[in-house]
Amino acid sequence: MTMTQLDHARLTQLAAGSPATPDEVRILAGEVRRIRYPEQRREHDLAHNGTDTSRAAATSLRRHAVRQRERILELVRSMAGRGVTADEVERILELSHQTASARLHDLANDGQLVRTDFTRPTRSGRRARIYLHPDNVLLDHPDNRPLSDR
Repeated sequence: MTMTQLDHARLTQLAAGSPATPDEVRILAGEVRRIRYPEQRREHDLAHNGTDTSRAAATSLRRHAVRQRERILELVRSMAGRGVTADEVERILELSHQTASARLHDLANDGQLVRTDFTRPTRSGRRARIYLHPDNVLLDHPDNRPLSDR
């Protein structure tokens, strides 16, 4: 399925809050990415502020970031329908919050993960969004709550 196969009526339903299928999520994420990154950002490019030193830092970290993304995808797949929060990625993979959060964000922007509208408690008791692999469905669990129930 492609963006052109989503008709106007279905897009209107989605805009009104109708749940999207995993295929629709992938299509819409790709379309948002195309609009946000018209210069065709490569999958493993890291953010930088455009200065020489920032570009050099991003380039030097690229290989490391690719491995971090792979480890996070392995973790998410192993969690199946439970999904993960940034806090869980930090704890299980022993990554800093900034790294875990950045890689989850990258994976979601690239369509490899889905950032759900559900949350669960972190170690501090605050609630964090749950990320899922696009092929998985979030399983019912008493800790999982819709974002609107904050």
